[in-house]
Amino acid sequence: MNIREQIIIVNWRWEDFDDGVNAIIFREKSYQRHLANIEEGKGKYYQEFAVEYSETCPNGKFVSMNIYNDKITDDLFFTILSKYIKDDNEVLLFLHRMHHYKESDVANILEKFRGQNLKCFLIADGRDYIYYYAQKSGLLDDTGSFFYNIDRNTGEFVKTFDQELKMVKQPYFDRVWSHYQYELQNKIFELKEELFACWLDLLLPDQPEEISVLDLQAHLKQVPGRALSSRVDNFLAASKKASTTRSPIDPRLLKKGVNEKDEIKQLEQMEGKSYFFDDVVANINFYEADDPYSEVQLYKDTCDALDAILSGEKHYVTQTDLMELAEKFNQMVQGIPGELSN
Repeated sequence: MNIREQIIIVNWRWEDFDDGVNAIIFREKSYQRHLANIEEGKGKYYQEFAVEYSETCPNGKFVSMNIYNDKITDDLFFTILSKYIKDDNEVLLFLHRMHHYKESDVANILEKFRGQNLKCFLIADGRDYIYYYAQKSGLLDDTGSFFYNIDRNTGEFVKTFDQELKMVKQPYFDRVWSHYQYELQNKIFELKEELFACWLDLLLPDQPEEISVLDLQAHLKQVPGRALSSRVDNFLAASKKASTTRSPIDPRLLKKGVNEKDEIKQLEQMEGKSYFFDDVVANINFYEADDPYSEVQLYKDTCDALDAILSGEKHYVTQTDLMELAEKFNQMVQGIPGELSN
């Protein structure tokens, strides 16, 4: 009988490994021979660790990897993944953006393991929840190791890994596990809540039924410090809809040298969480689209409705249009497997 394991895999610049495996290192060290017996690679470019027991993750396991995205290293990368993404295992896979991973790679990985219990996320620059300093809850530092330091805010000494036992500590593993179970829903739900909060004064009962699209766009850009216009644009761009048909990012930001991606990155650094939608879309597209209420179809319907409202093709939309958009957002969030976290 197979034991269902809860596995976190992080492909990152781990300092425990001498080199990150790119095409040059792969050839120089003849790692091709490891494909027949991947255990030979343990300690060289990947390692696995036990996790302290918990009721949330009774069979937890942590896997570190340091393999760059390249056609030459693909076989090695997928051979390691196949060791863990199988049977009834539940797996969260994290890919470092600086290892040349992007949305299309997330989609490719998910497709190769279709039918498995897998979610895949892009991380970088200490901005995401998995990093300890992001929310004082994660596992990683920002220099290539598990967090092992004094918390700058509390003065408490924190270590997320027991060096003597070679074991990942709780509750840090569980916190990361629980957060990313619901990362997709929470990111979309938060965008929807902020979107309609900024439009609230246009939706009050004493306001006209018809609303100027220019007013909607202007409201997005007037919310301070939330990069809301950029996040909406990224949400639609990630769905393969061209954002060039819509009003561009505030030119005042462009004068300061801040483009859409930079603005979102700045927000991520400040908030310690991810706001990009590229990995969200790849994960949603991983689900089967076999009925009108599938995750994929609900997502497309929501994007179509949002783009139709903000594209500028119409000069006015109605309060009813916006309420219908809100309902589409709600259906999409509820349709993605999992529940909203607190």
